[in-house]
Amino acid sequence: MELLEKLQSAEQSLFDRDQQLKSIAQLFPDPIFIIDKSGKFLDVMGDTERSPYHGGKFLIDKYLHDVLPEKKADAFMQAISETIEKKALKIVEYLLGSEDIAGSPQDNPKG
Repeated sequence: MELLEKLQSAEQSLFDRDQQLKSIAQLFPDPIFIIDKSGKFLDVMGDTERSPYHGGKFLIDKYLHDVLPEKKADAFMQAISETIEKKALKIVEYLLGSEDIAGSPQDNPKG
């Protein structure tokens, strides 16, 4: 039973940590895109300062290559691959307007 209790405790600790990180991420003014190694949008967090950005929730379950111009999608995929390979944070600065995103809602800010 001791092993089971340790596993349950570790699971609870991971769950608690996950909830803390999600709570912090939700407070970010800019959107945070969670994208897997295949380029699929898994989640969008943050985005509390909505005026300069369009909502990103419509991107969930879509792929970078489905919604972005090919060159931009390729650049993001390269950054994701490098990040996974090096196991290190990579900051990518980019310009992207709602007009660049296929399927972007029409009521979004331009630019």
